[in-house]
Amino acid sequence: MEPLVTLKQLAAFLVTAEAGSIGRAATLSGSSKPAISSQITALESATGLTLFERRSNGMLLTPDGRRVAELARSTLDTASEIGTLKNHKGGKIDATIAIGVSTSVGPYLLPAATYDLHKNHPTLRLAVREGSTRTLTRDLLAGLHDIILTQLPLRDETIRHGVILREELFVLMACDHPLAERSSLQVSDLTGQRILTLGPDFALTTQVERLSRDAQASALHLYEGNSMDALRIMCAMSTDVAIVPEFYVRSEVVGDAAVTVRRLQGRPLNRTIVLAWRQSQGDPGYVEPLLQTILETAQRVREKKNPLLDTCTSAGEQEA
Repeated sequence: MEPLVTLKQLAAFLVTAEAGSIGRAATLSGSSKPAISSQITALESATGLTLFERRSNGMLLTPDGRRVAELARSTLDTASEIGTLKNHKGGKIDATIAIGVSTSVGPYLLPAATYDLHKNHPTLRLAVREGSTRTLTRDLLAGLHDIILTQLPLRDETIRHGVILREELFVLMACDHPLAERSSLQVSDLTGQRILTLGPDFALTTQVERLSRDAQASALHLYEGNSMDALRIMCAMSTDVAIVPEFYVRSEVVGDAAVTVRRLQGRPLNRTIVLAWRQSQGDPGYVEPLLQTILETAQRVREKKNPLLDTCTSAGEQEA
């Protein structure tokens, strides 16, 4: 006998509750509006409840809807945990993991680890979706992701995380920028500069804004980029600068003659990269293997000589 309520119905309901409309829910989930609407209608029919207050500008949860949302989230977490029970067999991960990756982290850190992940866990499948820090956190709590690869801070006490590494941040600029003549920079060197940023939903943007205030520079929100590549292109064509992470430099900037990077002395910039999951999931068996593999890959990448980073005076050299 088919169950009255299905996991698909609950997932469609939760993403709509979080998104506030069927249209936005369809975009977030990669589904169609008719498919989302059909699942919600079926859920309301099965439960005999009105779950949403439908308005011209979106959908709001009813009191019944809020209660069902609590139960649905718990149910989906339980289903996810059941799906990973066989993950420990022979130490191999045998599952499809929905992983959300930050646009400012995942594209430059995760690909390097895929070879080892596939070699060590041949039956592992990753369903990857990129987004901003805030979007990933929201979708993790809504049950759209099993785990997310992002940076701290994560401002929700119901999210657990495991630290992968601390990553240095560099100042990126055009190769003919006046600051490029120096082997390293002080915060005061950025006074009066215009610093390009990602959108407000990225934790990295908060760091850039704080640095801009301290350096009496301008965080240039007018030309916000949606990726590190967008910032790099804009810097190459202007006198603006950007703050970019180490692994982006290692994977993308080396070999680009149009730009270069410099290290900040006195106040080196860093961020902490983590894998995060919902506390209600307990200790999923796939977390530790994923975390360890990405960490080992990152360490190997760091051991390789990098001409661009080798030319940057290190903080240790400056202090000495």
